[in-house]
Amino acid sequence: MPDIKHVLSSPGLYKQAFEDGLTRILQHKTAGTFILACANIFQHPKFLENNKAHLHEVYTYIKEYYQACQREGKQPEDTVDDITAMNNIIEIGLENLDAVQTREIKTSAATFLLNYNQLRSFRPARMSKMENVQLDTAFNAQGFHFNKPFLEKETFAQGNMQGRQLCLLYNKFPFVKYHALLVLDKEQHNNQLLIEEYLVYMAELQSTTQQQLPGFVVAYNSLGAGASVNHLHFHAYLETTPLPIFSAQYRHNGGDHPYPATCQVFTDPGDAWQVIQSLHDKNTPYNLLFHDRKIYCLPRKLPQKTFKDLDVTLYGWSNMAGLIHLNDKEAFAQISVNQLMESLAAVSLQ
Repeated sequence: MPDIKHVLSSPGLYKQAFEDGLTRILQHKTAGTFILACANIFQHPKFLENNKAHLHEVYTYIKEYYQACQREGKQPEDTVDDITAMNNIIEIGLENLDAVQTREIKTSAATFLLNYNQLRSFRPARMSKMENVQLDTAFNAQGFHFNKPFLEKETFAQGNMQGRQLCLLYNKFPFVKYHALLVLDKEQHNNQLLIEEYLVYMAELQSTTQQQLPGFVVAYNSLGAGASVNHLHFHAYLETTPLPIFSAQYRHNGGDHPYPATCQVFTDPGDAWQVIQSLHDKNTPYNLLFHDRKIYCLPRKLPQKTFKDLDVTLYGWSNMAGLIHLNDKEAFAQISVNQLMESLAAVSLQ
């Protein structure tokens, strides 16, 4: 297993570890590992082209196994979520799955990035769909968490950094380039409620890491704001196109225009913590982004909301940051800036 300090020391080493791990995972030939590898490989057109034959070989193997189970009236030896997602892929056909598409729409007042990702529509909701969420919900050792033995093969780097144990796992249904789950002190089984100590640590980690790994961004979803697993974790990725929330056009970055959602920006983790602690006290969900030595905080309403008239769910940090995920091609082609501005405002705590 590559050491995380080594992997986070340069873009080339991070990308190499990420891609090598996906190639290794494909060798397991199970529905869960195939779905993860397929969803991640589809994010990277060149890597997809280089691995198309291997991907199709594993797909054919699993497809024949599922068809045999159906003929014999048996249930495949996979989780319910993986069986559902795999059956969706088989029904469509690997060769017919749509490539990930992105485009930008903007006006003088706002900018959005749109992402059409058919594979991500197969993602199980887990806790991200729960209403009446308590931010301080206790960790459940019997539920899904990142210390499960089977997740070892989905980890592509781990080790000690700045006195803490960290590991990088693949996001099973990624939505940005080189997307990973950054799990902190996983053996301690902390719930998804952030504490000041970890906030300060993550701010410092992002700040120091980006000096060697340009474009390194960290994000966080509280329960009730997109977190689907109640085990302390963050998201990390390598920025290729800056998220709209980082644009200089917005007031929170010194510009002239208000952002569609409430957004506070901090350069001091101590100041950020005072606001976050008040959100905890009121059981108010929120999203955080750690970027360029700043902490962006976006408080949210409960219960979690969706775009009522669109085939998209607004529940995570990336949507709140202006990267909107759509499951429908027509919406991807026709959605307007005004629709998105209204929808962001509707879920934001004003």
